[in-house]
Amino acid sequence: MITGVAVVGLRGSRDSARDALTSVNLRNHAAAMTSYVTDHRGRFPRFLDIGSLNQTVACNDLSFAGLSYFDQFQTWHIALANNYTSPLASKAFDSPHLLPSERSTPLFTSYEYSCAFVASPEFWDPAARVGPAQWVGVADSHVRFPSHKVLLRDGWIERAHRTVRPHVLSFAATTDASVRDVRPEQWLPGHDRGEGYLFQSFGAVHYSDAGRGLHTQMGVHGRDVR
Repeated sequence: MITGVAVVGLRGSRDSARDALTSVNLRNHAAAMTSYVTDHRGRFPRFLDIGSLNQTVACNDLSFAGLSYFDQFQTWHIALANNYTSPLASKAFDSPHLLPSERSTPLFTSYEYSCAFVASPEFWDPAARVGPAQWVGVADSHVRFPSHKVLLRDGWIERAHRTVRPHVLSFAATTDASVRDVRPEQWLPGHDRGEGYLFQSFGAVHYSDAGRGLHTQMGVHGRDVR
């Protein structure tokens, strides 16, 4: 019995340490995003163009081709690597909840960038959506609820702990650069895949269902968390 309690306690301590590191990583990445916005006249990162399913993002360390427009959500760290973020080999881009065998490539980061920042608020309103003409960068002045609009989130912790820790699904950095532990009842509904699959010929494809906080109703005019 004592051994069992000790094992449970150790597991809990490890989870707490991983959660703390997730918060640190998110806070640092949000700070890098804030620096980018400051240096680019209040505009959030947008580095892929419309009209191709074979786009490339590059930095000093590598070049990554074959991307669609909304793939920016997992490859933003490459575009920012030269001036704002850590080297791509850094574990700072991996969720600490990843297993060693799952850390196979620096091409994708576990910390996902909300697609609401690379399309206008109208695109995230089904009544006003017309398509790729609305795929534009947005400014920080467009964000109406900075403490409730997710900027980055740990996408892995939601998948890795959906059954093990159902009471904690994700950690997220909001647009005001604060980091919070978002519980199930705090999430507000979003759009599955952002309906980008309707515009595949223009380079908008998500190959898996989007997590919460990525496709916000009303985009940067809306809220992801209560």
